[in-house]
Amino acid sequence: MLSVGYWHKVARLGDAEQTAHDERQRRFRETSDLAVLEGQTMHDGLFMMSVENEERCTAGGAVCAIPFKLIGCKLADKTHRRATAQEIEEMHRQQESRKALSERAEDAINRRRTVHLRAVEPQSRRSA
Repeated sequence: MLSVGYWHKVARLGDAEQTAHDERQRRFRETSDLAVLEGQTMHDGLFMMSVENEERCTAGGAVCAIPFKLIGCKLADKTHRRATAQEIEEMHRQQESRKALSERAEDAINRRRTVHLRAVEPQSRRSA
């Protein structure tokens, strides 16, 4: 069972990230400079980078969106850290390339499903 100290740490880390994010949002509203957001454009969470952690059996290197309610746990468990602007940009580039690949594959599937009908000349009725 987790100790009370763990949950205090979770709350402290989560609150610190929320406060830092609110400050970035405030500075952005004042200056309209995207650089102050540090790539963090979400309103209800942060982009976090997973970190390899053998104790928690996590692999590192994946950027994911995590809501503020879970950020404290991820930081306390040392499974994630805040992603940098470059890591977030790279994630967006990878998503766009995967989207293009997926759209091409879907188009190929749809072409196989398409049935082309030829117009035919009307014919006279057959009498019985």
